[in-house]
Amino acid sequence: MEDKKISIVWIIGIILVVISIWGIGAGYTPDSSQDYVPTPSVKKETTLTHPTTGIEARGPLSHRGIEARDPLSHTSNYINIRYRSDNVDIAHPRFEYLNTARSSWIRGAWYDEKNGYMIINLNGVYYHYCSMPRSVWNSFKSASSFGTFYNQRIKGMYDCRIHPVPQY
Repeated sequence: MEDKKISIVWIIGIILVVISIWGIGAGYTPDSSQDYVPTPSVKKETTLTHPTTGIEARGPLSHRGIEARDPLSHTSNYINIRYRSDNVDIAHPRFEYLNTARSSWIRGAWYDEKNGYMIINLNGVYYHYCSMPRSVWNSFKSASSFGTFYNQRIKGMYDCRIHPVPQY
């Protein structure tokens, strides 16, 4: 009987992590607003450990990696970026977030003006671009189609193998 209780608790925990990764119930409703930032009261991350195996299930409790921008209550959100050896905290105040909810495949974009560094989430995979001018970021923010702008003006440009990658 005890094993069934542990298994049921573990299954419920996995379901909660999956729900949190999908953003269900995280206080986020897609809209056309480009300025949406969730309230700091949204729980950021949960970790569940199976009592017998010790396997951890972990996930952010936010939609598409969107985090609160209050620097006084900064909660980290480290992500793995394709072709980068270390993780980056996109919730850090140095990053300006762009809500791309109206795009079908761009799931968020972040820009560090000081370093000209852009991170973009394409269907769940984070990519980065180095030495990207602020003017390109501003044009991207106001583009009628994020995907078209990305394909025409960003993709293949600002290669981090050529330009310096900022260290955070």
